[in-house]
Amino acid sequence: MRDTTDNTTVTCLSHKMKYKEVACGKQLKHWLELQFVDEDNNAVSGLKVQLEYHPLATAAELALWAKGGHTRFDPTPPPNLPAGVTDSQGLVRFDDLYWIAVDVKTDGQKLADIMEQRPLGIRRNPNSQPVSGNAFRRETRDKNWRTDVQEKAEAVGYRHHYVTIGELCDRLPDMPGWDSPEPPVFHFPPGKALKGTEITRDALEQRHVIEICPFRAWVLPLHDTKDYDLANALNLGIMADLVYAAEANNPTIDYFFRQKCQDLSCLPQLAEYPNYFHTLAEDVPFRDRYLST
Repeated sequence: MRDTTDNTTVTCLSHKMKYKEVACGKQLKHWLELQFVDEDNNAVSGLKVQLEYHPLATAAELALWAKGGHTRFDPTPPPNLPAGVTDSQGLVRFDDLYWIAVDVKTDGQKLADIMEQRPLGIRRNPNSQPVSGNAFRRETRDKNWRTDVQEKAEAVGYRHHYVTIGELCDRLPDMPGWDSPEPPVFHFPPGKALKGTEITRDALEQRHVIEICPFRAWVLPLHDTKDYDLANALNLGIMADLVYAAEANNPTIDYFFRQKCQDLSCLPQLAEYPNYFHTLAEDVPFRDRYLST
């Protein structure tokens, strides 16, 4: 209703409620910059990036409002902006964003193909990696530790995110030789995979540096040499222990090659209580991982 003279406070249910007309302008729009890099701070270029608005209300909020008789609220967000493509610096910018949280998603196959060819960073702290659920590794997080990429980003006032490819992919990529119904747990963490990386509405109007863990796996290198080689001795000794563990209903071998060699949060270990032997391992493209035969 329109009433420009009366702004009476309602003190009685029988009083006819009146409202004062308020002039409103156009809704303020916002911008967002995203920069995609690997663990060596090298740009991830030519990547198609899509922002998806969050619904304007959760299912729980809608159910609560419905109990009060409010059923006409439409939680559908505005249309998403067109996708952008990262430039030579791994940077893409979005303008005219509404003040709504967004999920960042990328072309899953393109991202997997690129990140398979990116090596792991030299300076890696297991405490900075996603929690892997490794039963043989104590989780001791160090909140003060920063990756090289994070230190450089925060030094100039940028937000930093460390993610695996599953937290950015819009779909599962082709993974030759993968026969499990679920994707690899480390790269596609349950509950986060294929949902995108969230940017809250309070974090708009700034640049976010997204550091992506390469799509790699561990293998145990063996050197072709006639001379004594300490690395060969260690890895061959661990292989021998695994051979002796090949007993019926013993999951040690399967767990070592299917789980530990795909968990990039730490070097694979052979767990023989009370000893936990570290291997000497190198990272390879995920398609070159150990395969069951």
